[in-house]
Amino acid sequence: GMFVLGRVIEVVSGKAFADYVKERILDPLGMKDSYFRIPAAEAERVANCYSEKKKKRTRNFRFDPEFEIVNTSPSGGLFSHPQEMFKFMRMFLDNDGRVLSKNSVAEMLKEHRPGRGLAWAVEKGLFSHGGSTGTYAWADTKTGVVGILFFQCNGERSVAVRKSFIRSVEKAYPRE
Repeated sequence: GMFVLGRVIEVVSGKAFADYVKERILDPLGMKDSYFRIPAAEAERVANCYSEKKKKRTRNFRFDPEFEIVNTSPSGGLFSHPQEMFKFMRMFLDNDGRVLSKNSVAEMLKEHRPGRGLAWAVEKGLFSHGGSTGTYAWADTKTGVVGILFFQCNGERSVAVRKSFIRSVEKAYPRE
């Protein structure tokens, strides 16, 4: 799905997917520190990514600035950090039409099949997305609260940490 959508964007726009997203989404949102291709000078800032099974953690990704990314991915290919991701989440909450049309945002956040919008999990005014390395972001359209967790590990404990974090935020900012 996401790979096909990325290719459609390239064909229709005549631009590489990463270039189109940078020009039409990242730059207008002021996301100057989010990359599909990380500059070598930024390599030290990239976190290791781990997986965990049976309480054993294994490093499965370490960014190598010598590795050339030639085909950017619309699914698991954007490197960012929480402050930048907050700008992206606010775009959906504000829905001011500045980057995406108001109708596009509404359609993306609408439930199309049980629990799923377009690229989002949706439920009772909440929308969320989990990243390929254990990152997780969600927002509440009723309260305006945004939660972002960059937990660079996939596995049982990361799911437990995510659920605990969500409960803590919801407790601090109830949805009355």
